Amino acid sequence: MNSRTHMILMFLWRWKLVSTAALVTRFFPDVSPIRAYKILRRMWLRGLITRPALDGDYTEFVCTLAKKGFHVIRTELPKLREEGFRSETIHHDTLVTAVHLGDWLCAPPDGAALFTEQELRRMNPLDYPSWVPKTAIHRPDGYWRVVHPEGTGVIALEVELRKKFDTDYQFLARFYRDTSEIFRVVWLVRTRRAALKIHGALNRDVQTDPIHTFVIEKEFREKGWESRLHFGPEAGKPLSFLLGKRAEKSWKTLSPNALLDFRKFPVDTNASSTYEEEENPVLGRILPNKIRPSVSPPGLASPAIRSTTEINSPNKEGGNPNE
Repeated sequence: MNSRTHMILMFLWRWKLVSTAALVTRFFPDVSPIRAYKILRRMWLRGLITRPALDGDYTEFVCTLAKKGFHVIRTELPKLREEGFRSETIHHDTLVTAVHLGDWLCAPPDGAALFTEQELRRMNPLDYPSWVPKTAIHRPDGYWRVVHPEGTGVIALEVELRKKFDTDYQFLARFYRDTSEIFRVVWLVRTRRAALKIHGALNRDVQTDPIHTFVIEKEFREKGWESRLHFGPEAGKPLSFLLGKRAEKSWKTLSPNALLDFRKFPVDTNASSTYEEEENPVLGRILPNKIRPSVSPPGLASPAIRSTTEINSPNKEGGNPNE
């Protein structure tokens, strides 16, 4: 196994699921998108990764670790208190990955770091990095270690697509109030009305510092880290202001937000059609794409592809995430 394949498998364990476009952007800066897709497809054919569909029309896909891929890297992972690798809530976790990685897809800036929900869940708190709160009382959707002119700080991520009971939010208010390492909590919610209700529940019976701030899902899908914050000391400023400086991006950006580009084959229509016909001239077919970048670079807006070979493939992953 070459080093790039190994790094992709480790990356997929850590983040659970990632779009094809994001993998191409991060791991193939010196390779054409067509060549990158061929490499990823070979990993799928070898049973190292799987590509579950996000919708019933089979036009939206993500890449995830397969059972064989997990066993290949198992001995190189940190000591785990809980075996497993799969996502149990795919749509939720696609947003978690998109918000958490964001503009740091290719690499975080110097001094910054990320700790994922997968790592929080699977590792023993005593083995967490020194900057991560060592508690099992509550597990957010991840942590950022950010760098500002004043120094470094820790921000927690909560992706909240369904409202909980007010008592649940009061518990979280106390948890974050008492966890001194965390100076902000970023909530991604569906609407501003949901943000208002959760903000009120967090502050109803618990005296807390104004550490909670909110991002609206629709705005995030359109603007990524440039979406504005609601409530909190940085209200009105973009999320990027709170998360600090960015790392240099790859020259290869396939969409305004590659982490939310769920096309299976994110390159131009003609190239994708030709490649599919070469592999399966009889069964290859093209399906219309539902998700396209709002502004597509020349030649990069393509339909998704799904071959009959893949439709009938026995390599389907599902079931218990702890298998």
